[in-house]
Amino acid sequence: MKRFYLVFIALFIFSVARAQPLDTLIKKAFFQNWNNVIANGYRPFYVYKILGVEHDADTTTYYLVIAMGAYKIDGVYLKEDGKSIIPAKIVKTRDKVVGYEPLEGQDYSQSIREIFPEKYHKQIFNIYKYFNADSAMYLTRQKALNYWHFVRLYLFYPQSWTEYENTINQYVNGDITNPWGKIRLLRRPVYFYPTDSLKYYVALEQYRIHPPFGNKELAQISYFKQKTDTIFILLNADVDGWAGVSYFLAQVHPLVEKALLQFNDVKKVVWGYAPEDK
Repeated sequence: MKRFYLVFIALFIFSVARAQPLDTLIKKAFFQNWNNVIANGYRPFYVYKILGVEHDADTTTYYLVIAMGAYKIDGVYLKEDGKSIIPAKIVKTRDKVVGYEPLEGQDYSQSIREIFPEKYHKQIFNIYKYFNADSAMYLTRQKALNYWHFVRLYLFYPQSWTEYENTINQYVNGDITNPWGKIRLLRRPVYFYPTDSLKYYVALEQYRIHPPFGNKELAQISYFKQKTDTIFILLNADVDGWAGVSYFLAQVHPLVEKALLQFNDVKKVVWGYAPEDK
């Protein structure tokens, strides 16, 4: 299955690489769809697989499968709305570009037969068998992230939460002196739009991985400030705790610290107020 995904992605990338002008043609051919998405505050991004190309005098006809994802910047996050995979025909002449896509509902099959040569029908009628939607949408998302220059960072979590919590609790109880020799942390990439508050949001997202009582909505940062190479930070659990909160803080603090220390200009994390704010 993994090999299938890699082959699928390679096919899409190959299509994009050999036919870059098609990005412009798609926009021209389906400008109404493009404008509708833009009107809602989003920007569409396409990837496509070329089924075939025909040349006739001054006319070039493209038969494609197009995957479209609509995205916009929402604070430091990438928000998506609207995903589609459609077969399409684009006819380009010297004077104009015209796009054709199948009708919806009961007319879908008939419109496919009218728009596309028979040799493409098998792939089109079985579109989700031949073209993986998840892989295609992954590529549209990557194009959006690259377009807006999103920053890739990492969030951290233990291989086993149960083992992690037990080990940290033993450390707090004084049963062991160094818990980190028994803990293996994994990481996953996360993308943020670069802003002055980027570190704050990285800390917040890391906190939400291990929030109070397992509820992400309860994970809030009460205080955050950077001075030179030091971050001063307090979670809401630091400020308004509960009985036994020390165990929770011993578990979550190291993860937030690790997330913040991946920034080159952060050398130290202090759990408290900056001196001038005490």
